[in-house]
Amino acid sequence: MSKEPIPPVKTISLLIDGTTTLAVASTGTAYTKAIQLQSRKSFGIVFNITSSGTVTVKAEIEQGKVLPTTQGSADATNYNVGLETSSTISSDLATTGLRFLAFSPIVSPYIRVKLTGSGSNHASTTMTVDLFTIDNA
Repeated sequence: MSKEPIPPVKTISLLIDGTTTLAVASTGTAYTKAIQLQSRKSFGIVFNITSSGTVTVKAEIEQGKVLPTTQGSADATNYNVGLETSSTISSDLATTGLRFLAFSPIVSPYIRVKLTGSGSNHASTTMTVDLFTIDNA
């Protein structure tokens, strides 16, 4: 009895090229790099969070039809959080270390993550963000 081959999982860093972490200081907002969604399925995301104080960060998926005007910056013309489906990955990333989460984006050409610090989020909060996908066959 032969088994179906397991499709390889791809890991894609969502950090802006040339950076090693993304700062989400206090109540600030940060954006990851946008990537194309074509031929991808089965999504997961991992946040590796570091902070010398309290962590309270909201993570949302933003989707768009073109690349943002400037990677890592707000782009209200071309990007928005999902209006028809829930775009919140986590309303309360509240611990340091690794956080693995699943999400299901709606069909669109591009995707990125919007991170917003809230309340008592410490000014030292930084993270890495990686997307896990399996490509369509």
